[in-house]
Amino acid sequence: DQVISFCGTTITSKQVGDALNIVDQELFFKVSDVIKAKDAKAALDLVDEVIRSGYDVKEFASGIAEHFRNFLIAKTTGSTQLIEEAEMHRKRYAADAEALSLHDILRIIKVVTETENSMRYSAQPRFKLEVMIVQLTKMEQSVKIDELLLQIDELKKKLHANGSVVATPPLESVKPVKNFSSVPSTIEEAKPRYTFTPSPVIAVSEPNKKVEQPIVIASAAVDVSLTAVQDSWNIIVDAMRKKKINVGTILAETQPLDIINGTLRIGCGDEFHKSTLFRNKEILGETINSILSSKLRIDPIIHADPVPLKHEAPPKTNGNSQPALPSEPSAEDHPLIKALHRDFDAEKVN
Repeated sequence: DQVISFCGTTITSKQVGDALNIVDQELFFKVSDVIKAKDAKAALDLVDEVIRSGYDVKEFASGIAEHFRNFLIAKTTGSTQLIEEAEMHRKRYAADAEALSLHDILRIIKVVTETENSMRYSAQPRFKLEVMIVQLTKMEQSVKIDELLLQIDELKKKLHANGSVVATPPLESVKPVKNFSSVPSTIEEAKPRYTFTPSPVIAVSEPNKKVEQPIVIASAAVDVSLTAVQDSWNIIVDAMRKKKINVGTILAETQPLDIINGTLRIGCGDEFHKSTLFRNKEILGETINSILSSKLRIDPIIHADPVPLKHEAPPKTNGNSQPALPSEPSAEDHPLIKALHRDFDAEKVN
């Protein structure tokens, strides 16, 4: 009923296609024709025709992929039974497939498929379609490897037949002798001279003869003591605060523990401090090594006492000479709370 209301009593296939906004199959054959003709101007005119006809650009790109899929079937199977088109179009696929190579069809399908996928997220699908179809018109035909090798072999035979192939000695055994002290006066003197040297002979040392060993100077890292690190720790903390204030604040709540095999272990009070230093250990290592002129590696670990550099008073004892039990830690004693008070002048809100 909808088709009759649109087309009237006389219904044609073109009218049905226009009513359903189906792309005309002839447009796809025009695409393959302009690609074979390598006509970029005609290709852009064809895209403009598609846009003016009101066809969906993404649907048109999908139809191009299906169009060359039909060429692929006709080329590989030698028949058109698997092509779901009218008989007149099947005959045309069989005839036009002869002008395309299998490698070219596969390359075209690959380009069209990639463009179709990129159109899904593109704000300008027409631009994508124009670039794709111009690229296909400028695509060179693929050359089979066996044909290329055959052409190289024929070229070699022609060179040998003309006697233009000249054998040259190995480069390892030929050393040009150059003398720049004087300018040659004749052509004969200007010709390059070569001296041929035999292969090197490996000399076997006598049992009692001392063989001098080459001196190898190894570049070792500058030794840095733990004391030097501790003395410069406040400078390192200030330098880190200038680079990354959060890392410098966390670093102020830690301590250098020891140096083992060129690795500086930094004691952290909890997992948060450790993970922060671990994520920033590259910039932390650069800062420490630049201040200490060293080549230390950084290894943050969890340590029971995060800040032993501050000398604490001995524990208080009760009347029985027993150490008093430690009081419950308050929220004000947490390292993060202290850092907020110190660096951001934070105040407690009741």
